[in-house]
Amino acid sequence: MSYSALMRILFICLALATSAIAAPPTQYELAQQAELAFNQGECRQAAETYLQAANASQSAAVAARAADVAVECDQLDTAAVAVTRWLELAPEDRNARRFEALLAMQQFRLQDATRALERAMPEGAAERDEFIDGVVPVASDAAGAYAVLRAFEPALKFDTLGDASLTTMIELAMQANQLKKAAQWNAVLMKRNAAEAQAQQLQSRIDALRGRADEALQAARRAAALDKESFRFAPAETLAILDRKEAAYAEYSSFLDSDAADEASRRLALLAYSSGDFDDAEKRFRDRMQATAGAGEALYYLAVIAERRGDREEALRRYQQLIEAGAGLAVRVRAARLQLAGGERDAAMALLDDVSLASAQQRLPTELTRAQLLTEGGAPDDAITHLQALLQQYPGHSQVRYQLAAAQERAGRIDDAVATFDKLLADRPGDPNLQNALGYTLVDHGRELKRGNRLIAEALGEMPDSPAILDSMGWSLVAQKRPAAALEYFERAYRQLRDSEIAAHWGEALWQLGRKSEARAIWARALVYQPDSQPLRRTIERLTANEKS
Repeated sequence: MSYSALMRILFICLALATSAIAAPPTQYELAQQAELAFNQGECRQAAETYLQAANASQSAAVAARAADVAVECDQLDTAAVAVTRWLELAPEDRNARRFEALLAMQQFRLQDATRALERAMPEGAAERDEFIDGVVPVASDAAGAYAVLRAFEPALKFDTLGDASLTTMIELAMQANQLKKAAQWNAVLMKRNAAEAQAQQLQSRIDALRGRADEALQAARRAAALDKESFRFAPAETLAILDRKEAAYAEYSSFLDSDAADEASRRLALLAYSSGDFDDAEKRFRDRMQATAGAGEALYYLAVIAERRGDREEALRRYQQLIEAGAGLAVRVRAARLQLAGGERDAAMALLDDVSLASAQQRLPTELTRAQLLTEGGAPDDAITHLQALLQQYPGHSQVRYQLAAAQERAGRIDDAVATFDKLLADRPGDPNLQNALGYTLVDHGRELKRGNRLIAEALGEMPDSPAILDSMGWSLVAQKRPAAALEYFERAYRQLRDSEIAAHWGEALWQLGRKSEARAIWARALVYQPDSQPLRRTIERLTANEKS
C-alpha cells in the first residue's frame, strides 16, 4: 500500500473518531446530566442543560421539568425560555399557562401574566376556586401580593366569583396594602352573606388597619357571636391591632377557664412579648415549655427575650438547642447576628452553610440573608462582593440586584446604589416597591429631590396603604420643610406597622414643629417594641445632643 493511500485511511479513521467524540449528547443524556447537576447543587448548569434537553426533545414533560428545575434554581430567565418551549409542545396545557403566569408575576411582566391567567382560568366555579387558591399563595410579601393582584384583576369578573375566591382576593388585597379595594370587595361578600362570620372578621381587620376602631370592634364581636368557636378570639385580635393591650389581655384571659385555654395562654404570651412586657412574657413562655405542642415556640421566644435583655450567652444557648432540633433559617439568622456582633464572623457564616447546601430552593434566600447580615454587621463592602458573585450564579435576578443597591447605599456608594436601582426599575417599570426604594434613596441623600418625590408619589398611588411608602412620603415632606404635612403619613404608617424607623421619622417631624414631648413619647413607646433599634437611637441622640450639652 502506498504511503498516500495509508495516509488517506488514517485521516478517514481520525475523522470518524473525531466525529464520534464530537457527537452531541442526546436529549436523554442531557436530562441525566441536568438531574445530576441539580442533585449536586450546580443550579445554573442544571437549568441550562435541562433547557438544552427540552429544545432537543419533542416531549412536553421534558420541557415542563426544565421549567420546574429552572424555577427551583431561581434561574428565571432560563425558566421563561423553558416555559415557551413547553407551550410550543403543549399549547392547551392549563398547567403550562399557570406556570407561565406565575413566572411572569415574579418577573413583573404583569400583562403577560394576565394573558396567561385568562387562557388558564377554568370555566366552572369550583375549578376556578381551586385554580385561584393554587396561584395566590405564591405571594409571600406585600410586593409579591401586589404583582399577583395586578395580574389577576383584569382576568376576573368579580361579580361572578364564588365566596371562596372572593375571600381569597380580599385577603390578597389586604396583603398588597390595598385596603380600599379590600373594603369594596368585602362589601360584596357582606351583601351576599351578612351573617357570615368570616366576612365580619375580614371587615374588622380592614377597619382596624384604617383606624376605624369602633367599627372594627363591632364587626369583630359580630364575627365572634356568629361563630363562637372559629372566631372566638376576633375581638381580642382586633384590640391588639388597635394597640389596646390591656383590653386585649382581658379578652384573652376570659378564655383561660374554657376549652380554648391553651390557645388563649399562647396568645397572652405573644401579646406580652409584643407589648415589651418581657417579665410577663418570660413567665408565660416558661409555663408553656411544659406543653409539648408549644415547647419549640416557647424556646424560641425565651431566646429572643434573652437577646433583648443583652444576655448573649443564654440567647445563643437556646438558639443552638433549636438548631440541633432542626430549626430553619430564621433561628440561624438570629444566632448568626449575635455572633457577628461578638466578632465571631466565621462561626456566624457557618450557621448558614448547612441551609444553603441543603436544597436548591434554600440557596438563594440563604445567600441573600448572608449578604444582609454582612451589611448589618458593618461589612457592606463584603456584602457587595458577595452579591456581585451571586449575580454570576443568578444572572439578572431582581432580588440580588435590589439587595446590591441596598448594600451600596449602606456602604456610602450612593451613585452606585442609584444606578443599580435605576437599571432594575428600567427592567421592571411601574414596580411601586422599586419606585419607593429609589425615591427614598434620592430624598434621604438630598439627590434629585423632585424626582424622588415624584417616584414616591407614584408608588403611593399604586399601594396607598403601604406603611413603607407612607413613611417615605412623610420623609419626603420633611425634606421639603413641610413637617406638619408629614404627620398624617407617619401616623397611618405606624398604625399598620409599629416599626422603629417610622417612629424615628415621626418623632423628628414633631421635633421640628416644637412638639418635643410628643416626639419623646413616640420614641419611648417604639423603644419598648424595638429596644435595640439603631436608626431610632441615632435619631434620638442627634436631636437631643444640644439639650444635653
